[in-house]
Amino acid sequence: MNKDIESVVNDVEILIHSSKDTDEIKQKELELKYDKLIQKLKELEHQKDEGIDKQNKINTFISNLRNKGDGITEFDEELFYTMIDKAVVNRDKSIEFIFNLGYKVKVEARK
Repeated sequence: MNKDIESVVNDVEILIHSSKDTDEIKQKELELKYDKLIQKLKELEHQKDEGIDKQNKINTFISNLRNKGDGITEFDEELFYTMIDKAVVNRDKSIEFIFNLGYKVKVEARK
């Protein structure tokens, strides 16, 4: 990820230096290319931040598991909240659990 960001930053710097002494049409093309590179840079930085956030959530979860000692024998609210981002109750009374890492599990209602 860092190499991708460095590559985009390098491309932006090259573009800035090459934009001097160009005609108006070429300048517009360079501005469009610059805008696209900046957008790509923002997307890569966002992806990196999301990855760091997920890693932190994984580390918290693992730490909580280690602190449980001999295992889990009953429902643990603290552990549950470190794993689950939210639960969505649907009209059909099923529940969709959305984990912090993005996974989804749908539990159908008993009939």
